[in-house]
Amino acid sequence: MTAEIFQPAGEALTQRAYLALQWALSYPGRAHQLPRSADGADDFMIIARTLLDLETSYFTNDDALARQLAQTGAKWRDVASAAYVFLPLLDDAALGLIEQMSVGTYAYPDEGATLICGCVLNSPDGDALTLSGPGVDGSQTVRLGGVPRAFWDLRRLIRYPLGFDAFFVDRGHVIGLPRTSEVIGNW
Repeated sequence: MTAEIFQPAGEALTQRAYLALQWALSYPGRAHQLPRSADGADDFMIIARTLLDLETSYFTNDDALARQLAQTGAKWRDVASAAYVFLPLLDDAALGLIEQMSVGTYAYPDEGATLICGCVLNSPDGDALTLSGPGVDGSQTVRLGGVPRAFWDLRRLIRYPLGFDAFFVDRGHVIGLPRTSEVIGNW
């Protein structure tokens, strides 16, 4: 028997989701499977239940998701002061919001926001991206559909240790992209 049998379903789910998110940031570009929720929660809510609590803050531009995120007990904040930014769709409006996200300060770089956004993993229509940096053995190539090239231009403005970490979510899988990763596109 595993210890999971004695844990409430919600706690076991968030523990598995936390591990998937941790491994996704530890090994950028590798897809990790998110657990499935018995209540049918989507990927964004599984991540929200894992990361949000009474002491954290969030922002989303999606009305339906905002109603769900409010149930976590976390505080809604404007995009510039939110710790977690949920953007299911990366359109022009979302790109404008990303420009406003917190990147931390030199005294407190950990105050940079975490972005959770939708994409299409391994999409033949997505740009081929080569990742390198900590956690990547040499280099790693991924294709992320639904992520406009303008996003990568915004990300190039990151000057480590300032910046934001990102999770790209698609159909039960997540890829992490910490601010320490270098991304080179084929454009």
